[in-house]
Amino acid sequence: MHNSSTPLPRPTRSQGLDALRLVLALLVVVLHTANYSVETNANIVAITRCAVPCFFMISGYLLFNPVMGGFDTARLVRQIKAMLKIILLAWLFYMPQYIRSALSHGTPFFPSASGWALFLVFNADPVMYHLWYLSAYLYVLLIVFISTHLRVQRLLFASMPLLFAGMFLLDGFSHLVFGRDFPIALTRNFLFTGIPCFMMGAMLRKTNLNVNNLLVVGGVISGIVISLIERHLLVCGHAGGVECYVGSVVLAASLLLLSLRVERVGKMGEWGRRYSLFIYIVHPLVKILINKVALELYDGDTTGDFFLYYRPLAVIAATLLFVAVVRQLSAVWKKRFAAA
Repeated sequence: MHNSSTPLPRPTRSQGLDALRLVLALLVVVLHTANYSVETNANIVAITRCAVPCFFMISGYLLFNPVMGGFDTARLVRQIKAMLKIILLAWLFYMPQYIRSALSHGTPFFPSASGWALFLVFNADPVMYHLWYLSAYLYVLLIVFISTHLRVQRLLFASMPLLFAGMFLLDGFSHLVFGRDFPIALTRNFLFTGIPCFMMGAMLRKTNLNVNNLLVVGGVISGIVISLIERHLLVCGHAGGVECYVGSVVLAASLLLLSLRVERVGKMGEWGRRYSLFIYIVHPLVKILINKVALELYDGDTTGDFFLYYRPLAVIAATLLFVAVVRQLSAVWKKRFAAA
């Protein structure tokens, strides 16, 4: 860790941030595979809700250029082009599963007009649920690029409190304030999740907060405690519970600041930099395959210990193995291509 009395460095790349990306990707796996009916699992899931907000914060932190006092439009353009390719590849990757699901459920292959509207407006992905993050991030990049080009990025910073308030009111506090639930897509999108979290990361880079280590660790603990309190007090009718707690944002920002103080992370940094997004994209398919194998092994019984407790660990292990195999095959392919 860096001495708390000196300002934080502003590296082009941070090993700590890259390692955090790997941790966040694995938290998302837990979020999508844990059995919420088990009280312990539900508490763990409440903590994992920090992962996606933190991904957005890391991107905002890295893309903000403190020397320029704003965002580098050239980098934004490169990121936009990369995200367009990634979205297309992710759709192609999941298309066989999408077609199989449509055939088994007797639903149309082509999404309805309302389905496309939900995707275009609220990032509700028609191919696979978790891919909403990719289009939301693309929208954020486009909005930041336009605001930077028009020199009105200060409006995005100013919008953070309002957008965070909207997310919390329409999500976790909707029953308390409005007496009802709202569709998840209304808050899980570029507007209420993407922009405020991205800009918070940029603000942390811009202000270069010199917070001592004790306060940062206190922020992590506070974020966890607040998330757990919200999880037990707030009413939510959605099967997966609240999408993002106030504690999730506190925890995400604190983890970002904490990771900047970590200097040696070994291979975690490399894996986080290269494979965190890949892990995020492929893990639902790994989950589907593991579910099929487990259902065969346990004769269709989903009440055993595997489905209640151990499935997240199995999916994490299988996903990391899949990544390692792809990595090895890629290395072999590059060597053969270079030799040719």
